[in-house]
Amino acid sequence: MITTNQVWQIMNKLFSENASMPYNELIDDISCIIYRNDIFECGDRTIHSKHIDIEFSFGECYEIPQDNPVFQFICNICNFPLSEETQEFIIYQK
Repeated sequence: MITTNQVWQIMNKLFSENASMPYNELIDDISCIIYRNDIFECGDRTIHSKHIDIEFSFGECYEIPQDNPVFQFICNICNFPLSEETQEFIIYQK
């Protein structure tokens, strides 16, 4: 699990290009951050949809897809290997 300071780093990185976003006010509302690897079967193919969800206490969720540079930033902070078998991993929880 990551620290609150690392959550600040993530939010700063995620919303740095949008200065009008009051992310500093949203940090207290983050209930958890979860890595997810959704697996779908399409005929003989298996499709992996890797993303990180930032879930807020007021019911909203912000999804960071694998192709977003912040996804890799978070993975580096967590320092854990993400295999194809890992389906869900709690990164942060209040």
